[in-house]
Amino acid sequence: MTSFLRYSLPFLPDPYVTNFELVPDAAIEKNGIGYLNFAQSWSEESTSEMDIDLMTKIATPARTMQRNKDGSIDDNELGLIYHGEHKYWEPAFSQKELESGVMPDVGLGSFFHIPNGNPLSNQIFHPPTLMDISTNLSQFGVTFGTGLSKEISPGTGGIPTRGTPDRHSSLPGLAGTFADVEDFRISGMMLQSAQSNVRIMTLPGTHWEGVLDDSSHATYQFPYSGPTTHIAIQDGDGLVPSVKLVPIAPQEAIDDLVDSFASRDNVSVAARHSLPFGMVALATMRNDPTFPPARVHKIEFKLGGEVDQKSKIKSPELEPAHQLSFTPPGKPLIQSPRPPFEILGPSASSDRSFSGMTTILKMGLGPNAQELIDPATDTFLSDMQNKVPLSRFDVSGYGASMFSDWKRVLGPQDVNDNAITNVLINVFNGRTSRTVVELQSVMAPFAVDVVKTIEIRRLNSGIVLRHESEWQPSSDGYYFYKNNGIITHPGIIRGVTNVRNITDISRISVDGVHLDLRKVQFDCDVQVEDGGHGRSVTGLRLDGCVLLTGRREDAPDNDLSSPNAPAWYASILQHLKLGGYIDAVVQIGTSGQMKRLTSISVKPSLDPASSKPVAVVAAMGSPIFVGGGQWSFVRTQSYDSYKQPYPVDLEIGVPLVKLGSHDSPDLGSILTPYVFKDPQDLLTSHRVIFTSPQIPFVQDAKKGFEAAEVWVADSFALGKSATIFPNIQDCLPVVLPDLPSGARQLLEIDHRGGYKFEPTRMLGNIEISQLEFPAPTRLSDLERTIKNDASVQTVAQIMQKGNTLKDGAQELSQDVLDARTTISVAINTFGNVSKMDITNLHMVTRNINTATGVVKDATRVIGRLSSDVQKIGGLLGADPDIHLPDLPELPKVAGDVQHVFGSSLSQVQKAISFLDNLKFLPHFKVSMTNEWSMVMSTSMNKNDLLEKLESPGPRDVVEKIIEQFDFLISATLSLSAFLLKMHIGTTIKIPTGVGPIVALGTGAFDVALGTSGVEVKLDLGFGIGVDFSVGPFSASASYTQSQTILFNDQVFGLGITACMRAHVDLVIASADLYLEAKLLVVGGDCHPPETHAVHGGTTIWAYASVKIALHVSIFLVCNIGVEEDAHWDSNLNGGGCLLDNMSDLIH
Repeated sequence: MTSFLRYSLPFLPDPYVTNFELVPDAAIEKNGIGYLNFAQSWSEESTSEMDIDLMTKIATPARTMQRNKDGSIDDNELGLIYHGEHKYWEPAFSQKELESGVMPDVGLGSFFHIPNGNPLSNQIFHPPTLMDISTNLSQFGVTFGTGLSKEISPGTGGIPTRGTPDRHSSLPGLAGTFADVEDFRISGMMLQSAQSNVRIMTLPGTHWEGVLDDSSHATYQFPYSGPTTHIAIQDGDGLVPSVKLVPIAPQEAIDDLVDSFASRDNVSVAARHSLPFGMVALATMRNDPTFPPARVHKIEFKLGGEVDQKSKIKSPELEPAHQLSFTPPGKPLIQSPRPPFEILGPSASSDRSFSGMTTILKMGLGPNAQELIDPATDTFLSDMQNKVPLSRFDVSGYGASMFSDWKRVLGPQDVNDNAITNVLINVFNGRTSRTVVELQSVMAPFAVDVVKTIEIRRLNSGIVLRHESEWQPSSDGYYFYKNNGIITHPGIIRGVTNVRNITDISRISVDGVHLDLRKVQFDCDVQVEDGGHGRSVTGLRLDGCVLLTGRREDAPDNDLSSPNAPAWYASILQHLKLGGYIDAVVQIGTSGQMKRLTSISVKPSLDPASSKPVAVVAAMGSPIFVGGGQWSFVRTQSYDSYKQPYPVDLEIGVPLVKLGSHDSPDLGSILTPYVFKDPQDLLTSHRVIFTSPQIPFVQDAKKGFEAAEVWVADSFALGKSATIFPNIQDCLPVVLPDLPSGARQLLEIDHRGGYKFEPTRMLGNIEISQLEFPAPTRLSDLERTIKNDASVQTVAQIMQKGNTLKDGAQELSQDVLDARTTISVAINTFGNVSKMDITNLHMVTRNINTATGVVKDATRVIGRLSSDVQKIGGLLGADPDIHLPDLPELPKVAGDVQHVFGSSLSQVQKAISFLDNLKFLPHFKVSMTNEWSMVMSTSMNKNDLLEKLESPGPRDVVEKIIEQFDFLISATLSLSAFLLKMHIGTTIKIPTGVGPIVALGTGAFDVALGTSGVEVKLDLGFGIGVDFSVGPFSASASYTQSQTILFNDQVFGLGITACMRAHVDLVIASADLYLEAKLLVVGGDCHPPETHAVHGGTTIWAYASVKIALHVSIFLVCNIGVEEDAHWDSNLNGGGCLLDNMSDLIH
């Protein structure tokens, strides 16, 4: 019997829910939707049977209840998900759902359905759904009627496209995964359809509850708990629709799914379900032979049912709720042969996971629109494009259960430094117990592997808490990125170890860089090269940058595996200051040159050979120049054609770099030089300028630049200049002796490359490089002022004739006039030669009488000024490596620096000359500093005096009479002041006739002459002592007391000193003891004078000091020496003068 079919309404046994309704339709009333055939058969041997068959292409004319017709009337929360600023449903995820036979679904019943294979414009429906809500099937349901037509054209129906308001885009791939025509049958009084058009479904698997961040105290509040769970099955490996008919009922569909996956027929299963807190997974697997095998099975067991032997009562039987359990496949049983030399993956990885895709719904719920697992979100999305990091999950309508600890270890075969290395998920019946996501990244500039962990756990109180750890290092840093296109030249900064205390600073961005950048600071041990060997230096609060995967929606290439990563890295180094402060003194190579390292700087450069960007690590700091001299570094800008020098930034210093890639196996032995470069430096002790250069059209054999004049800027001229070259008037001319007037000098171009300027002159038949300065018509004696204060003047003199140079009103002595100045210059850039020597340079310090204005020379130092870096250190004597001919026309150069006292210190000069002529005074010891401060001194004690006397005779007499003798003279000269001090002190013994007891007389004379005037101190005193010997042993002791008088033109002082000495000599041991106590009271005006409103301008000071010295010597055993010196001073009347301004002889 055939019946006209107008309506059909599928249903389940009560209670159940559905999402469609029967709507009367006039066209269906008239034409129907098909036919219903009834066939009855019976026989005598069997029970009669009735078959009912549907002849229709439409499952039901009932339509699903309309929802989200367009963006303007969307449900508020889902509308934000669709169209808000954080549109997050990945088109790639929906595409993979469709390819796997799963209907996309943002939220329960909220996405779309195209009924009957004919897309209706601007209408979006969810597939018809039947869900059992009784306890019999644990809220499982089925979705059916999901067939889609091959003729769907772009723009007529489909899934939303990110960034566009039109949700009706094309549905590629549907024709291969959905049946063309929905085939419905009735069997056993149950409606059946093709297996690919019947999907098992249930409610969202995981509840997305609010999460509290333990740091910011912000709450991540999710608008809903994600999409429904859908499970689809398809035939074979090619993902084609299954035409096998199955009942449209949850229990039967589940049984058929389990049986089909366990059968020998190849099938594929796809399950979409929600993971904790914004994550959604689409897990796919096939039933191919693997070990262990993939499994889809029901969790079935019974508890109870035992019969009590006494009461004969059977206990209740307990069964678990309906659950489907999914386990991913292991390794295939039949594997393809491994390629030769293949690098095996790390054994620590447990990367057994489902195929498919895992996405994170970006909703920006946290502070600053942050996602729950930031900063791991984009890396997670990138890593999980083809996998679901679960080792098992169980599905039920009461919530999913997951117990998974997925791990991964990056190996040499990996090409990206960013990866998710651990995903731990523990979920009990839809409630999350604990979730951990571990992110591994890399920290620039040293390429340190770092790990951050985001943990979400449920407390006993029920609160779900989020904790984000600080970055933790998992490796040392030696510049090795997995992208071998990122090259670094480390120089002497070889890397970092023991990285610790990494602190997040801020999130930053650099234009054109598709990475997510996090600025950090960290502590570490910096491995530096010192003297050709490595050593560790502590680095604190260094600046680094963690390089994370960028947003896929911004650019498809968004991680360090991109070919553009080296260019991005260069941009990051250019815009950020990576590195930081360290403190160490190292030797550069094995050169002996020392440098104090103050910081590390990493900046980009360009490899000229490959035209590719590279990173260069510079060790910043200050070179240490031993000896004297005034070495300076300046920097120039490469874009400045004039090369105008500027001072080096004191906070940064001078960079030191070295060519050599970080991945070079012989990095420590590469023969490239250590270079002070970028900014380029000038290491300067002199400079030469060639004025008005020109190249003649017709050239002689020697080619080059002809200069009108040549001037040398020595250290004095450079010290007065702040530009690249000083004022010409402060410089020294270089002129050949026979050069005609108006003629030019030649800067020769060397045919080997470079320039040469080596002027010489002929004396007789001998060529020498020492040039005299020009004739008196152009320049005779040159005097350059170095320092000019009110009372002191310092000048540098070039001596030629001496007719313009005088000491006040006096003429200079002949030996001073004979010390004529010469200059030699040699430049040869091919031979890397740049030298200058000025012989017999006179440096004069003058005293100016502020009352009369009379100027007199105080001191004159005559020596040689050299540019030789091994010999620079102020004025020097003759160079022993230069042997000048003995010619009368050539000025002599003294072997030692000459020191001459001027007319203002004439008495000192006479005394020194007298003692020097008697060969009585020892040679002066001279030390000079970079500031042109010079100290000359000589001293003599009793033993020195005895050595100069003959024995027997005067020596024996002096030794018996003189107990102690001290002589000291010192002169301190600087650019602004001078001070001469002289001390003569003696203690004599006078026999008393009473055994070993002697009377002692003491006397001392001190004088100070200097910028502040003349000051004298006189000490006179007496005492008593004892001196005796017994065989080889001797002993002596004494006590003296002296009175002191001190005066200068404005200060007067009186004092008393008590002194005790003792000496014991036992041959194999000796001991000396010295005690001194001194009290001095001085009063007067300040020097220089200062005006005070009180005390009449007078200040009174009391000064006291105590000295204690002990020395014990035991032959061949030890020497013990102790010396202490303490002093006190007090302003007795509160005057305004400082003690040091009142006297130069107190201390």
